[in-house]
Amino acid sequence: MTPESQNIAIAESLGYKAVKDKSGHWDLTHPKVSVEKSGWFLRKDAFLAAPNYHSSLDACAEFEEKLTEDDQQRNYAWYLVQICDPHEQFRLWKSPDELSIWEMGLCDCFTCASAKPNQRCEAYLRTLKLWKESK
Repeated sequence: MTPESQNIAIAESLGYKAVKDKSGHWDLTHPKVSVEKSGWFLRKDAFLAAPNYHSSLDACAEFEEKLTEDDQQRNYAWYLVQICDPHEQFRLWKSPDELSIWEMGLCDCFTCASAKPNQRCEAYLRTLKLWKESK
C-alpha cells in the first residue's frame, strides 16, 4: 500500500469520510468533530483534515488507542515484531495465537516501542485486516 492509501484506510477506520471537493481534490472529514478537541469553531460543512499517520508517531497514538481488545493488542504487537524484525533475531512466536501480551520478551518489547510510524501503520492495518498488498 502507498503511504497515501494507508493514511486513507486508517482515517476511514477511525470514522473519517473521503469527500471530493468542487475542484476535484479529495479530503477527509470527520463526522464527530468536537470544538474542544480541534480548538476550532467549525461550520457544519467544514473539513477536518486527517493526520498523516504514515509519518507521525503522535498521529499513530490516535489509532493505537482504539485497539482495546486483547486479541487486537496481541495481533498488533505480533505484526509489529514481524515487520520491525525481518531477520527474525528476536521473534519467539510464529503466530499471534501463541503470544500472550504478558509473555513478550524484552527484545520484542523494545522492537515494538521503537517502531517507526510507517511500521505501526502497516501493523494496524494488518490487525484490522485492511492491508492490501501492493501490485
